[in-house]
Amino acid sequence: PGATSCSACGRGMYSFEMASVCTDCAPGKASDQEGVSLCTDCTAGKYTSTSGQLSCQICPAGTDDVKSSTSCAPCAPGTIPAGDTCQDCGKGKYAE
Repeated sequence: PGATSCSACGRGMYSFEMASVCTDCAPGKASDQEGVSLCTDCTAGKYTSTSGQLSCQICPAGTDDVKSSTSCAPCAPGTIPAGDTCQDCGKGKYAE
C-alpha cells in the first residue's frame, strides 16, 4: 500500500519535491535541520569529509579547506595562517 502522509528527511539529509527517499548531504555540505531540499556548502576554512553530516568542522590551525571543502591541507606557498583559513601574501611579500 502507498504512504498516507509525507515524512521529513532527517538532519544531514535532503530531498527534492516528489522524492521517494532522502539522500545524505554530500561531503563538503551539511544540514542541521530536518526537511530541507538542499544541503548547505561549508564556508571558507571549514569542511566535511564524509556524507550525511549535520555541521561543517573547522580546519585545524595552519590549514585551509581544499576544493569542494571535503578536507583541509597546509597553507599553500604564498599564503599564511590567518585564524581558521589561509591568507594570501600581499604584493611585494612572500611565504614559502
